Amino acid sequence: MNIDKLYLEIGQNIKAARQIVKLSQAELATKLGLKRTSITNIENGKQRLPLHLLYEICELLNVDALKVLPGTQREKRKMIVSIDGGDEYQISEDSVGKINKYLSKAKLENVLHH
Repeated sequence: MNIDKLYLEIGQNIKAARQIVKLSQAELATKLGLKRTSITNIENGKQRLPLHLLYEICELLNVDALKVLPGTQREKRKMIVSIDGGDEYQISEDSVGKINKYLSKAKLENVLHH
């Protein structure tokens, strides 16, 4: 197991979830009592976050912590997004930015990685 790659994938998953709920790195950092640079380093896999912090982040982002951890599947990652507790939609991570742009007023309640 490549530890650096593990933390990079966790960070990328956290970043994708953060972007979906439209939280800036600074806003997330403030809620966690951290500096923005810590969030940047976590998302880039350069800072290894402790387990309790992983759970805090996932709780704030409304993400299942187990879904943030990389799986053994090598398929292109998909995200399941639930809007206002209603229907779930499967999207690619590449679409996150586009969705944020067009659904700025939508409240995305749940993000699960597959």
